[in-house]
Amino acid sequence: PSSPSDSSRMEGQIVEVKGTITAIRPGEIDISVFSLEGFAATTNTMTVRLASSTYFKGMNSGSLALGQFLEIKGTVQGGVLNATKVERD
Repeated sequence: PSSPSDSSRMEGQIVEVKGTITAIRPGEIDISVFSLEGFAATTNTMTVRLASSTYFKGMNSGSLALGQFLEIKGTVQGGVLNATKVERD
């Protein structure tokens, strides 16, 4: 689990995370974090918020599947990654 200092260091930052989808909900996915560019990957799972403005490279939101390995770029707000770009890695 992440400590409050991990979340606060990432707050408002643009980050790139790589990981595997563990849950899919309307407008959100959870990913098991493999790597977190620019930060130590101390967070086990991260919630990723998907918006109509999220750019899906070579895929679309309908093709998201459990166990899929993704590279996601976005801004962290309140411990949630607001995705601007999602692509299969």
